[in-house]
Amino acid sequence: MHVYYIKERSNTKPESKENKKKPKRGIQKLYRNFLFYKYFVSLEKPLILTEGKMDPIYLRAAMKELSNQYPQLGTFEDGKFSGKVNFLKYSNMIGKIFDLGGGAPNLRKLIHSYETNLEDFRFKPLHHPVIILIDNDGGATPIFQTIKNDFDISISHGTTESFYHLHHNLYLVKTPEGSSPKERMSDIEDLFDEELLKTKINGKSFNRSNKPCRENEYGKQIFAARVILPNVDKIDFSRFTKLLDRLVEVLDHYKAP
Repeated sequence: MHVYYIKERSNTKPESKENKKKPKRGIQKLYRNFLFYKYFVSLEKPLILTEGKMDPIYLRAAMKELSNQYPQLGTFEDGKFSGKVNFLKYSNMIGKIFDLGGGAPNLRKLIHSYETNLEDFRFKPLHHPVIILIDNDGGATPIFQTIKNDFDISISHGTTESFYHLHHNLYLVKTPEGSSPKERMSDIEDLFDEELLKTKINGKSFNRSNKPCRENEYGKQIFAARVILPNVDKIDFSRFTKLLDRLVEVLDHYKAP
């Protein structure tokens, strides 16, 4: 990390679009391989990559409140909740090295290159699964197509499998499908009670889309920080059970080599 930092600081070439398209330099490749090995190959706990940056906040809260039902995902120790899964924390460094910053397009790239990246390592402990968790909405279509092309696995908004084992320790889980054929698409916010989604802050309404907020709206970051976190013990997380069931099924299914 230190060597990468120093060499990047000494690189005086601007980060232009042209330079981004050029092959990565040696230190960039080395540091990327190191981080890939740390996060995806020699991981200490199951790892979940979410599509939305706020999704881990929702999921941790649900796991905490439903810990009696899902001890595989986390338990209380000395009065403090201890999670048994990790979430990939998106940061500027992760974004630069892996081109990951949330969103379906970046997850699609990771799925496409995952097997190739694994080939760089002769020793692959793969003790735990890596779970890519996506919303079952329109943004998932390119991911479904990539999986079809790369692994010959057919997934659509209407398929109802609990999980999809892509290869090695990589899995895909999507948010539960809607109840009717016309309402198959879903996103993680659908798992909250409708009244909670209508919560107003300073007269502003929650904008659950990824489009910029208007003057009378607030976004997902504020929703997580000012609606979810302060009220965790008051929120009904029962709708999250279908999604947490799917995560547990992945943990039960995976067998390390």
